[in-house]
Amino acid sequence: MCAIAGIVNLNGQPVNVSLLRRMNDQLRHRGRDDEGYVFIQPDLGSWAEYSGADTPRVLLETYPTLRDSHHHLPFAIGLAHRRFAIVDLTTRAHQPFFDSDKVCCAVFNGEIFNYLELRDDLVKRGHHFRSASDAEVIVEAYKAWGVECFSHFNGMWAMALYDFRNKRLIVSRDRLGEIPLYWARIQESLYFASEIKALLEVPSIQSVNEATIYPYLVHGLQDVNDDTFFKGISSFPAATWSVLDQTFPTTARRYWQAPQRRFNEREVPLREAIRSIRDTLQDAVRIRLRADVPCCLTLSGGLDSSVLVALAAQCSGAKVIAHTIRFAEKKWDEEPLARAVARYCGVEHRVVDPPLQNFWHEILSFTYLAEEPYHAPNIYTRQLLHRAMRSQGFKVVLVGEGADELFAGYMRHFDPLQTETLQAHRFAMFLDNHIRRWETDAHAPLAGLIAQKIKWSLRHPYRSILRASGANRQAKSECLDGYVNLPPFMHDGDDPRRTLSEVLYDEIISTSIPYWVRTNDRMRMGIPIEGRSPFLDYRVVELALTLPVSYLIRHGWQKWIIRKAFEELLPQEVVWRKPKVGFPIPFQRFVATSPPTIQTLLKQLRNSYVDLPSFERLTKHRAHLDEWSAHVDWWRMISFLLWYELFVNHNQELFARIQKEQRDSTDYVEDEFEPQFLRSCARAGLDGGPLQASAFANA
Repeated sequence: MCAIAGIVNLNGQPVNVSLLRRMNDQLRHRGRDDEGYVFIQPDLGSWAEYSGADTPRVLLETYPTLRDSHHHLPFAIGLAHRRFAIVDLTTRAHQPFFDSDKVCCAVFNGEIFNYLELRDDLVKRGHHFRSASDAEVIVEAYKAWGVECFSHFNGMWAMALYDFRNKRLIVSRDRLGEIPLYWARIQESLYFASEIKALLEVPSIQSVNEATIYPYLVHGLQDVNDDTFFKGISSFPAATWSVLDQTFPTTARRYWQAPQRRFNEREVPLREAIRSIRDTLQDAVRIRLRADVPCCLTLSGGLDSSVLVALAAQCSGAKVIAHTIRFAEKKWDEEPLARAVARYCGVEHRVVDPPLQNFWHEILSFTYLAEEPYHAPNIYTRQLLHRAMRSQGFKVVLVGEGADELFAGYMRHFDPLQTETLQAHRFAMFLDNHIRRWETDAHAPLAGLIAQKIKWSLRHPYRSILRASGANRQAKSECLDGYVNLPPFMHDGDDPRRTLSEVLYDEIISTSIPYWVRTNDRMRMGIPIEGRSPFLDYRVVELALTLPVSYLIRHGWQKWIIRKAFEELLPQEVVWRKPKVGFPIPFQRFVATSPPTIQTLLKQLRNSYVDLPSFERLTKHRAHLDEWSAHVDWWRMISFLLWYELFVNHNQELFARIQKEQRDSTDYVEDEFEPQFLRSCARAGLDGGPLQASAFANA
């Protein structure tokens, strides 16, 4: 994992060297192991390479240090790279990386997990390698297959690759968009970077993208149509490559499409489906354990992370170490189950007690790191776990993200499954799911109420499927009036006729997964530690999206086929566990211990933000604030206000006040390992340290 940044002047004018350096400095928290630059003049086919402050000393003799005095360099393209070394820790893996024939060079952020297999294939084709890095596999693969190389990669990446033969700069992103890449265009210049904060160095960028506010506040949706909360900054689409030229982004091309047709049970017998899931997921784990640095796993005690721990124990040649987060509240604490899984699988188990009170002490730095509003503060809980891992020397962690969206693990998936079951006229299965659903529910009602629920369900789904509510659709259409560019699921998301297949496809391609991979990348790389998600291996995704939906939810059990496939590898109390928790946060304690300033932020809403048309639209459809609060998540609003105050109003005094209030009420718990984002915030000119708000103490 690393970071990349670049500037392309389409009119051939020289790149602003100082600006590219500042953009790259904003990404320093993502990688301090190396720093490199290359400047290219397409018309002449010439280039020049430079080092930076974090470049290893041994390379300084090869690459001169880039300085602002180089602003007269006659190059129209500039590429920058920061390295967090995971594979091939030597300086031979320095980027920008040139192939041996100087046909192309690349800056690359991410990992190509099947690089060993690709390397063997390329060697047989006559290619020669000077390093053991996956970056070299990328440039050699491009020489062999051109843009078709992206279809050969199994991994997560965002890259920029310059082709000297064809005089073109190509950018590409992995299939599921696990690695972020943002871009902006100002007149005749294109800018791109791994994080938004790097692009905020570009003059004239930092205004609010109005179109993102309403979908987020009301529906919790982000990354819709690759938009960001900053006007003029977009996310480069996943599973896509494009040449950066005058026609960009209209010439962007997809190299992968997620399947939209599911097989039936005759086409994929259950035994074959179970075998495919076992084999594919195990191989996804195996190749994601490849690293030249220590790896570990998260273990929540839930099904997904437990499956990965069991598979890692089977295929890893080294000791497997799993980490669990522990809470004092039994309602949220999964440590006992995680301990049982670790013991059953024979792996080492480590427990982390998170200092949640640190959140408000670090609120300025954390908001700056996040760059955009986020759904809940439990992402801080996850980061505390990963910070503990990093303090113990781990630089890679395997995580269970994506399984719920792929295999229908959320409660919201049950009703669309029943809709699809009815549409297939499988009435016995529909009834069986309802009866068994209440058996598997942790809060199952009395038998009499079960019968009432079945009778109600048998009546109302037919009504809603055959006669959708026109009034509801009309009301939603009015709310969305003016947002005509929103994708179809925004307009029919409440339609009870939507099937599970449609819901899962949208979550994987358009809503849940794009948000989670972007947010998790930001949180982890602020430490930094690299997260790898075996469930998001494109082979697992393709398999999950083509399985019959009856394998996903059966007998009322969600993720039924995952339970069946791995029931022999895990304790039964984990495989057939009823409640789902994941990595939570004791929200009541969190809210109760929040600073008074946070408690009053919502009250400022009417007075401070009425100039935003989106807020006017919301109040038009809500009679008063209390009714609005009943429909809008408390944290969703707080997160938006914090983002707005920092990035739009530049109100550091507000954050200083919050930090001071928290400092007066709770002590800050020192980390064993100081995450890099705390330092990067200070370098950005923000007083973001946990106890460094003295400059604003009297504000």
